[in-house]
Amino acid sequence: MLQLRPTCECCDRLLPASSRDARICSFECTFCADCADTRLRGICPNCGGELVRRPIRPEAELAKFPASTERVFKPKGCKATSPGLGPTPDSIVVETFDSAPTSLLQAIDQGLEDHNLSVAPLQDVSPLSVIARDAHGQVLGGAVGRTWGGCCELLQLWVSKDQRSRGLGTRLLQQFENAARTRRCTVFYLTTLSYQAPDFYKRRGYSTAAEIAGYPDDIRKLLMLRIEA
Repeated sequence: MLQLRPTCECCDRLLPASSRDARICSFECTFCADCADTRLRGICPNCGGELVRRPIRPEAELAKFPASTERVFKPKGCKATSPGLGPTPDSIVVETFDSAPTSLLQAIDQGLEDHNLSVAPLQDVSPLSVIARDAHGQVLGGAVGRTWGGCCELLQLWVSKDQRSRGLGTRLLQQFENAARTRRCTVFYLTTLSYQAPDFYKRRGYSTAAEIAGYPDDIRKLLMLRIEA
C-alpha cells in the first residue's frame, strides 16, 4: 500500500493525498510536478527510476488507510541541472549492491545497448545454434553462439553426461563451425574454464590467446582462438 508521503523531497512543498501534482518512483520517493519535470526530468535521483503521477486514494479508503505524515527533505540531492548537461556531480547518488534491483540492471543493459547500436552495426550479429536430440526429442547436447562479419563466437557447448566421450561434442562443434563457414567466417573463438574443456579445443586446432588466473582452486579462464586462412 502506498504511504502517500506529504511533501516533495526537493522543495518541501506540501502534497496532500488529493494532490494531482505528486510524482513518485517505484520506491515511492515523492516529488512535486515542478521538481520532477524541471529539476529531475522525470527520473528519480535516488534510484534512477521513472517518476509517474501518484494515484489518488478514494476518500472512503483514505479514512481507513490515512496518508503518511513522514516528511522526507533532501534538497542537496535535488539541485537543478543545466539543460542538456544532466545532473550535477554532487547530486548523483552512487550505490553498491550485492544483488541490484532488476529495474536498475535493465536500465544499464538498455543504456549500453542503445549506445552500442548507435556506433556499431550490431544488427548484423546473427545467432547460430546446433542442437542434438534423440528419437524422442530429448536434447542430448548443443553448440550455441553467434557470428558477426568474419568472426564466429562459440558461447556454449554442452553434451549430456551419458553421451560424453562418444564423439557427440566433436560433431556439434564441427557442424557449428561448418555453418559459420557458410557465413564466410574465418575467425573462431570462445572462452572456457580450465576445469571444462580446454584440451578438447586444443585438439581441434584452438590455441590459448589469453589466460586469467586468480579464481579459487587454481581455476583459470582461457580465451581460445583459431584463425583459418
